[in-house]
Amino acid sequence: MQILRALGRALIDNRQWAEAEGFYQGLITEKVLLDEAHLGLARIRRHQGKTDQAMEHLWQALARDPDSIEARFWLWRLRILREGEEGVSKIEENLYEFARSRERGLLELARQLAAERQWEQSLAILREIIDKGEDDEVILAALTTADYLLSREEYEKARIFLDTVQKRFPRNQKITRRLIQAHSFNKSFEEAIQAIDGLLRNEDPQDPVLNIKKARLLEKWDKHGASQRTYAFLLTPPVDQILREKIHREQWPEAFSGAESLKSLWEEPSSRTVYRLYEEWEKCLETASLDSGLQTQIHDFLEDLRARALIQKKVFMEMEGKDLLHRGQYKAARDMLVHLKRIDPENEEVEQDLERSYRILQP
Repeated sequence: MQILRALGRALIDNRQWAEAEGFYQGLITEKVLLDEAHLGLARIRRHQGKTDQAMEHLWQALARDPDSIEARFWLWRLRILREGEEGVSKIEENLYEFARSRERGLLELARQLAAERQWEQSLAILREIIDKGEDDEVILAALTTADYLLSREEYEKARIFLDTVQKRFPRNQKITRRLIQAHSFNKSFEEAIQAIDGLLRNEDPQDPVLNIKKARLLEKWDKHGASQRTYAFLLTPPVDQILREKIHREQWPEAFSGAESLKSLWEEPSSRTVYRLYEEWEKCLETASLDSGLQTQIHDFLEDLRARALIQKKVFMEMEGKDLLHRGQYKAARDMLVHLKRIDPENEEVEQDLERSYRILQP
């Protein structure tokens, strides 16, 4: 049912009005999620300027789900369109009272107001929740407020707000992560790193997301050596070292027959390879002539290392790219970063580093 709800709302959010109408009419025909169907059709009729029909659908939705804040909210908003704000003040008052009487009702009302860009009213409700609500509601309200401030690039306000909330909920990871964002955007690098270190102590010290964030902030703070050490921490132990130890322990063949590239890598000092031996073994395994049982055993082990190998490859290339930039070797950095961009296209940090690499063209 949740999938159907999400699908219909996605159609409306993407302004696929005809498809959305067909979808919701289908729900009514099948007598499935009737409250959601009428809410969706109300939004479509509102878009079409058919206010009376929209209100009819909202009453239908409310009849099927009397607790619906969304239906009540839109009945209020459409009455404003027809009668003006003064004429519906009592309806607004009743809506707020009803929302306060329902679990997370005020949160839902704030969400509806925010969706209509009624920011002041939405933020006022969130402040009320933060001042008087239960802890779980307070956290959700605080996160919503923080996201709003960050989206508006009001980084100092977000930092002050989140710092206060974080003192109230010092072990809440989501609050702390938003605080790290605010510190980062505000270029308060020391405070951001202190917050990251706190999370690393309380969670997983090897969390790749937090450690990469820390390394990037250290680089921006002009702490290149500390940044490189943080990247290197995620490469310990290298996936190639794990593979070498497994090969020795299991007495697997050190190289597949005829695989010269693999033999060459095997002879390199272990300190010089991070993930390349793993990649070559994986490649050679596809064409290897091995006992089927041994081939399956090796394949399963390599599969277990796959996620670690990919993370280490990305970390290593980002680390090397930043080091080359730091040393002024822009062309070499660019080559490394272009390769990284191909395997990690969503990495915005790479885009920024690539821009730096093009500032000075090195022959």
